[in-house]
Formats: sequence, structure tokens, C-alpha cells
Amino acid sequence: MIADILALSVQQHRTTRRALVRHALVECRHFLGLYRRKVSNRDVLQTCFRSRIAFCQLLPGISSLSDVVFLLKLVRKMSLPSAISAAQD
Repeated sequence: MIADILALSVQQHRTTRRALVRHALVECRHFLGLYRRKVSNRDVLQTCFRSRIAFCQLLPGISSLSDVVFLLKLVRKMSLPSAISAAQD
């Protein structure tokens, strides 16, 4: 869903694009909440997420310091191997 929203945003005007990217960032928050729960195959999920979503695509959706902190958490969780991420939780 996140990748689809980001793909749709590319085709839109500036204000609509920003709103769609903002919504994709909100969806990433929901995704991270689900990811933190005990899911199987974290490595596969990380790889799939990274292959479909570039973190730089989410930058225009940032509108607060909270968004910046969240994006940094998301990058850390999706970039580090799952064993290291699980040890840090």
C-alpha cells in the first residue's frame, strides 16, 4: 500500500503529492507497529520493504520533529539486520 501511494503521488500536483507522501508516512507508522510485534521472517519483510520503498521518497511528507524522529527509527529498523534490531528493542 505504501509503495502504491508513493507511486500515485509522483503523478500529482505539488499540494496533492505532499498530502499523499504524508499519508504514506502515516502508513509507515502503522507498518512499523505491526513489524515490532512478533512477525516471522523479519529479514524477508525488511528486504521487501527496502526493495519497494526508498526512504528519500518519504522526506517530503515530514512536517514535524516527530516525523523526523520516526523516519530515523524506520530507517534503523529496516536497515539493520533483524537480529541486531531485536536485541535493541
